[in-house]
Amino acid sequence: MDLDDVTAAIRVDTATNKGSVIDVIKIVQSCNASDASTYCKRLLDDIGTDLGTRCVQLRINSKGRLTPCADAKTLVEIVWSLPGKAAREFRRQSAANVCRVLGGDLSIVQEVEARHHALQQTEGGRAAQKFLLEDSESSVGGEMISGLPLELALANETQKSAYFEARMREEAAIATKKARAQFAVEGYELLRSMGAADHRDCITFSDAVRRAVTDGGGAAVVEARALAADDPTIPTPQCDPFYRGEEISMHTVAHEMRVKIPEQGEGRIGKRMKALYTERYGDAAAANIPTRNIEFRGQIWPANSYWARDADLMKRAVQSVL
Repeated sequence: MDLDDVTAAIRVDTATNKGSVIDVIKIVQSCNASDASTYCKRLLDDIGTDLGTRCVQLRINSKGRLTPCADAKTLVEIVWSLPGKAAREFRRQSAANVCRVLGGDLSIVQEVEARHHALQQTEGGRAAQKFLLEDSESSVGGEMISGLPLELALANETQKSAYFEARMREEAAIATKKARAQFAVEGYELLRSMGAADHRDCITFSDAVRRAVTDGGGAAVVEARALAADDPTIPTPQCDPFYRGEEISMHTVAHEMRVKIPEQGEGRIGKRMKALYTERYGDAAAANIPTRNIEFRGQIWPANSYWARDADLMKRAVQSVL
């Protein structure tokens, strides 16, 4: 028995927002109106006066005969009390959902959000929400507050559609950011599990995560923060990426200088660069320069990593061998 079928098939009195008990029993028991009426009388007599006092006789929307009607919670209690296979299945599904809630299954939150958005897309869905949630503790003045502004009740269909389209785009953008950040994290973990991750990879993948969650396209996943002024005494690898800049090498800097590194000059440039780096940041910082693995003449060698913040040092190191 699907709840969508129930909410779509039962008659609801718009003045009182109460649904037909007979219609619910007909759906659950797959019987005609006469048999449903008999079930209803027996059920209310067996259960006692408490449930009976919550069922009122109404001409639904001022039409037809008097019919026993009740609010959504009372109708659910009635379904729980009915005999038959369909009612047992409803109780089984309900018990499973209760266990998921008590057990803290977070996936149920996503299901509820998806259902909320789906119901909000149609007039019938919004009517079902109104009927099911009007008397719940999570409602205010008859309007659902699960992330939906109360003033939206005054909007027309075009405005409501525009609101939900914008909201869905924002949620899709945030989901994309999360996926990119997760991809970067998993990429680094894969390299580390293979023993191939180095210090420079840690910095690179950390920057990738920052870019993923702060680039444009919807609300940022993390809160924006003010940057402190750049402290020239702090070694570049420990700086914020904003001040650190892009990664550089002796070859990229030489290209910007429009010069050519002499044959076998790389080693001398590397030693000179480390000496200049030591002068600026000290021995401890020089001993902890992030390295990356590079292939040279068929062998893997560790190479120091530098960034644009120290491009002036690299220019001096290149100039020293010209």
